Amino acid sequence: MATAVPFGPLALSLEDLPGPAFLLEGSEGRIGAANSAFVEWAGRGNPGGLTLADLLPGDPGAARLWNEARSAGAAEHYVERRGRDGEGSLWCLRARRMPAGVLVCAGDLSALAAAAHAVHAAERDYVAVAAHELRAPLAAIKAWASALDGRRADHRADVADGLGAIARQVDRMNELLTDLFDAARAAAGALAAERAPVAVEALVRRALASTPHVASVAAALPGEVLVDAVQIEAVIGRVLGWIAARAPGTPIDVIATREAGEIHLVLADRGPALERAAEGEIFARAIRGGRGRGLGLYLCQQLAAASGGRIFRERAAEGAHFVLALPEATTGGDPPAAPTRVPATPARVLVGEPDPVRRARALAALRLEGYEADGVADGARLLWSLDEGGWDVVVADLLMPGAAGTADVARLRARPAPPAVVVIAPLADRPRALDGAERAGALAVLPRPLDWPHLVSLVGCAAAARRG
Repeated sequence: MATAVPFGPLALSLEDLPGPAFLLEGSEGRIGAANSAFVEWAGRGNPGGLTLADLLPGDPGAARLWNEARSAGAAEHYVERRGRDGEGSLWCLRARRMPAGVLVCAGDLSALAAAAHAVHAAERDYVAVAAHELRAPLAAIKAWASALDGRRADHRADVADGLGAIARQVDRMNELLTDLFDAARAAAGALAAERAPVAVEALVRRALASTPHVASVAAALPGEVLVDAVQIEAVIGRVLGWIAARAPGTPIDVIATREAGEIHLVLADRGPALERAAEGEIFARAIRGGRGRGLGLYLCQQLAAASGGRIFRERAAEGAHFVLALPEATTGGDPPAAPTRVPATPARVLVGEPDPVRRARALAALRLEGYEADGVADGARLLWSLDEGGWDVVVADLLMPGAAGTADVARLRARPAPPAVVVIAPLADRPRALDGAERAGALAVLPRPLDWPHLVSLVGCAAAARRG
């Protein structure tokens, strides 16, 4: 059992520190006091009298940490360690000069490093897939250009067909590059929305005018919504395109209803029903084409969140039913209420996750992007933490102990100044306890394993919309 080194009057105060800590004394910087957490961290029965060089043999940063702390008053150094089980960890040693000597505290950055690695790995894979997809239209353009060069004189019909194919491939490349640009802006938190009251009918009519997909529209689409009209028109167009590509020639219906301060635009076709197991992939951040995958619907989710709305799919006996829920404008087109917090302060995110490793990684990924994040392990603590108010976004596994699934979404959204809610669910087949979570007010239900850039960009869009 590790025990504290009972050297000097500082030993008791060291025990009050949250992590490994020790005091370097004398001209050589030898350990004069340490807490029990440091004794266990160092892996030595009694580290008293050791220097930093003894603790970190062969590490030139040990001498620099000691010298800088004594001369400049503060210094820090990062070290990688291996436990008895061979598991690696990353630590930051922060040293500060004090009257009694140099106090050194060790902080565990392993979760932060793991989150950074996961984010960067996801981005690396994402760029690789994007590059692969862009090669296809480029190869087609090159092939048609080469073929046309040899047929210019005698094959005018072939030339016309080839020029049409080239134009289509160029359009496809342009769409891919636009999607990549918008996705990068969303991931960087730069997807700002210029929100203003706009009539629902005018919004839908303009979206239909700019898309080649035929849709039947209800005779009247009443009400006004408070959104960025250009971005929401793009959302409607993207969804119509996705539905049309899924079931070519199938009629698409557009209707609008009022639901508790929101306008719900329903876009639906009459084709075959979507598979339940594909739900987690519909809004996934992926370049690959095909049914249910691609950047189009991923960006719809981000654009809707930036305007304070959300988009989700509802199950139906037939067809694909998408609901675009948008905040209804107040009577007379009043401007949105001023944000309750200073916009320059970091957005606050509460993470509800029972697994300590997943919780630590989620917090680290959010803190890497500058959010003020805190975590809880069960549903009861989640609700208690919300009592203090001021949370912009809640990211939670609502199947954790003490939680009730969709019922908790309604409870969270019924609170004064409710936060945006992002639900985490198992991969593929969503549990039935989460049925109706989006209609109850959840911004999205993200599947495990989490795509960290997807989560971070969604949180950023939601927090920006909530703060005006």
